[in-house]
Amino acid sequence: MQNEAKGIILELTHDFSKSEVAGSTEIKAALQKVTARLNAQHEIDLGLVDRLANYITYTVFTNKIRLTQTQNLLLSQLISIGRTSGLEGTSHEHCGDASQFD
Repeated sequence: MQNEAKGIILELTHDFSKSEVAGSTEIKAALQKVTARLNAQHEIDLGLVDRLANYITYTVFTNKIRLTQTQNLLLSQLISIGRTSGLEGTSHEHCGDASQFD
């Protein structure tokens, strides 16, 4: 699951970097920060993955961003992995705050 989550995040990072969708700058920055944190860790932090999935979902909704089919599929997979953390829903009050990835 660790490699799967990292792979999904890398694919999302790559896909969003190609996209010029208005409002996706925050998502790109969050993806880069999380990628750097995951690369520095030996074990994947599923809570971080869950927070990232919630953040992207919140940002897409509030900024009215239309995801591509690929982005939508990757985000759905990331949400599924995040749910396995057992922490789902614990930090929804801060899901729109990008500083949680610093």
